[in-house]
Amino acid sequence: MLGDILKKARKNKGFTQKELATLVETDIRNIQRYESNKVKPRKDKLKKIAKVLDLNINKLIDLNSEISNKEVNELDYLYFNDNYNYLEELKPILDNFEDLLKEIDKINDPQIRKSIVEIINNHLDYLKEILNQVIEINQLESKISKVKISIESLRLLLEKCLNLEEKTKTIRMIINEQLIDNLKNI
Repeated sequence: MLGDILKKARKNKGFTQKELATLVETDIRNIQRYESNKVKPRKDKLKKIAKVLDLNINKLIDLNSEISNKEVNELDYLYFNDNYNYLEELKPILDNFEDLLKEIDKINDPQIRKSIVEIINNHLDYLKEILNQVIEINQLESKISKVKISIESLRLLLEKCLNLEEKTKTIRMIINEQLIDNLKNI
């Protein structure tokens, strides 16, 4: 079910429910409800969760709208590991590529065959560049998510410090008032 997949993906990324809630700008109780399959997330929240957890949003939306129970092993199709393995999505292209190579081998003219192979190599180099850029972008997004968590933690710590400072001022005022009262009584 969707909740099981979200929970497993969150744990694989090393996030707590609170950290995920902060990153997707929702309450921790909502994350708990999503993961326990008590509530289905709205599409906008699901998109944010998918982005943070590196999940395929289209498959998540399908799962979210389905009534049938899916096994947690569906995560294998949804979760992109730290290397952002896109082989599942590239598989049809690679299958067609093998067929293309077989057809090229049937060409008798070596010059034409060489020209076709050069064109394919140029396109493959371009695809490799694009894939590397996508991997870099995803790695940066992951780092940004961790920085957001750190910033949120620092904000909460600062908030606690400010509250503590405020309480300290109040205590000092009370102590000063008591000292003044005691001095007046002497």
